[in-house]
Amino acid sequence: RSSGVPVYNFCVAVDDALMGVSTVVRAEEHLTNTVRQLLVLEALGFPAPRYAHASLILGSDRSKLSKRHGATSCGQFRKKGYLADAMVNYLALLGWNDGTDKEVYSRADLIDAFSVDRVVPSPAMFDEHKLRWINGQHLRAMAVDDLAALCVRDGFFDRAAIEMTPDTSDDDSSAAFELFASKAVGMAQPKADLVTDVVEVVRDALAYPLRETLALETEAKNPPKQLRELLDDGFASFALDVCASYDRGDAPSWCYDASTLAADDDAARTDLDAWLRALGAATGRSKKRLFLPARLALTGRLAGPDVPAQLETLAAALKAGIAAPGLAPLDCRLAQLKQWAEGRDGARSTIATEAADETAVDAPRSSEAAAPATATTTTTTTGPPISFDEFKKLRKVYEAHRRTLDEDPKAMYDVLVAAYDRLRH
Repeated sequence: RSSGVPVYNFCVAVDDALMGVSTVVRAEEHLTNTVRQLLVLEALGFPAPRYAHASLILGSDRSKLSKRHGATSCGQFRKKGYLADAMVNYLALLGWNDGTDKEVYSRADLIDAFSVDRVVPSPAMFDEHKLRWINGQHLRAMAVDDLAALCVRDGFFDRAAIEMTPDTSDDDSSAAFELFASKAVGMAQPKADLVTDVVEVVRDALAYPLRETLALETEAKNPPKQLRELLDDGFASFALDVCASYDRGDAPSWCYDASTLAADDDAARTDLDAWLRALGAATGRSKKRLFLPARLALTGRLAGPDVPAQLETLAAALKAGIAAPGLAPLDCRLAQLKQWAEGRDGARSTIATEAADETAVDAPRSSEAAAPATATTTTTTTGPPISFDEFKKLRKVYEAHRRTLDEDPKAMYDVLVAAYDRLRH
C-alpha cells in the first residue's frame, strides 16, 4: 500500500507458510483470493497448502448470515443460555453430515466422524430453533452438579435476581447453598432447553401466583377449561383440607422446618407423596382428582415441574437463605390459599370437621354427670338426615369402592363422608 503496509493477500500467504499450514478451509468468498496467494507463495518459494472453500451460511431469509439476523458472537450466544458443546455440534452440521441420521455429537464424536469429503457444496441455513433443540439435548445430558456450577459461575442466577451469595467461610452455609443449587437445577433441567430456561423455571417455582391463576376464571377471555373443571370439582373444600392437614402436622417435617431437609431426594419425595396420598384418602379423591388440585394448592400453578421437586427447592432456598422475587414459604402460601377458600360459598373442610367431631366425642361428659336424676330429656324429631335420592347416590359410591376398600373401613368411611359432603355442597 502507499502507506507501506503489506496487502492482505501477501500477509496471509506468508503467515500460512511460516506457520507450516498444510490445509486451509474457508468460506467461498475467498475463492478470488486463492490465485493471488498461490502466486505470492510461488514467487517466494514456499510450498502451497491445500485449499478448501465451504459454502456460505445463510439466514432465515436466505441472505448471507449477518448481525441483523441476531446474535453475532460466541459471547452473545453464551449469555442467551447456549452451551459451547451444543454450538460446536450445531455449527459442524451446517454443510456436513456423516452419512447417518445422527444429530447430537460430543466433541470427541465429531473429531472421530468428521471428514472434509462429507462437506456438501450447497449453502446451509442457520436455524436457531434447531440450535435450541440441540442445546436442549446437551443440557439435559449434563450432570446436575456440572450444570449447577455453570449457572452460578456464569452469573445466570444473578441475572434472574436470585441472590446466590453463600458464606464460603461457613461449612454449613456452603453446604446449604450447594443443596439449593443441586435441588433447583435438578428440578428445572428436564424442562429446559437453554441455561436461561433453568433459572427462569427456578424463579417461577419459588413464587406463588395463586391469585393470578385463579383470576383467569373471571378475567381471561378464554379461561382454561382445566381450571374451570377443577374449581367445579370442589377445589375450595379441598384447599381447606390441605390447610387443615398442614396445620395439624401431617406434612413432612421439612415443610415446617427447612433446616431438616436432607440431600436424599428419594426420602423427601416419599414423605411428600405419602402426605398427598393420605390427603386423597381422607378426602375421597382418586389420583386423577388429587394431583392437579394439589399442584394448584401448593404451587399456585396448573403446570410446571414435579410438585415434590418444587417444594424441595423451596425448602432448600429457605435453608440457604436465598432471596428471589416473590419467594413464598409454604406456610405463607397456605395462609393465602385458606383466605381465598374461606371466601368461597359452600367450602367446607372434611378434615377440619372430622377433627372437631373427634374432639366432641372425646370430651368428658361432665354436664351429663352433674344433671339431676329428675331431669327429663326431650327428643325432637327432624326427619331423616338424607333424602332417598341421596342415599341411592351414596350406595353407588359404596359399591364402586367396595372391592378396593373392603378391608379398610376407615378409608371407606372417608370416601362416603367426602361423597356426602359433595352432595350437600
